[in-house]
Amino acid sequence: MKCIEIFKDEFEVILEVGKKDQNLSELMSPEVWINQINEALTAEVDYVVLEGRESSSSGIFRPNGELRKGLLIEIKAHCNIEKLIFEVPCTKDQVDILELYGEPVGFGNISICEVIKLKALIFGLRGDTIGYAKVKW
Repeated sequence: MKCIEIFKDEFEVILEVGKKDQNLSELMSPEVWINQINEALTAEVDYVVLEGRESSSSGIFRPNGELRKGLLIEIKAHCNIEKLIFEVPCTKDQVDILELYGEPVGFGNISICEVIKLKALIFGLRGDTIGYAKVKW
């Protein structure tokens, strides 16, 4: 956290939480995630990225690709989600997170070809999320 102190006044600081290794990731409890996220936010980072891997097989995902929904519910209950970026490359998982959080969140690890589809999901312009959109027209 000393690096954050040094750089936060002159740079936008983004910190990543989670493990890239599938086995180590599975051992990381929700309490550890929450503590690391809140410690970073207390240190005034601009954003916290939640590890998800492009393969959706680590971090906020189980090795089989399943979202760790219990973890995400705990994070929602104990962290400021406005400064979180979820690494979620697959549409079905993006929909699950939008349904779970009920509001737009930050997404990362999105293919450039998928950005417009993701924005349509967030704005409720697709059948998957039409009932979850928080955008007022």
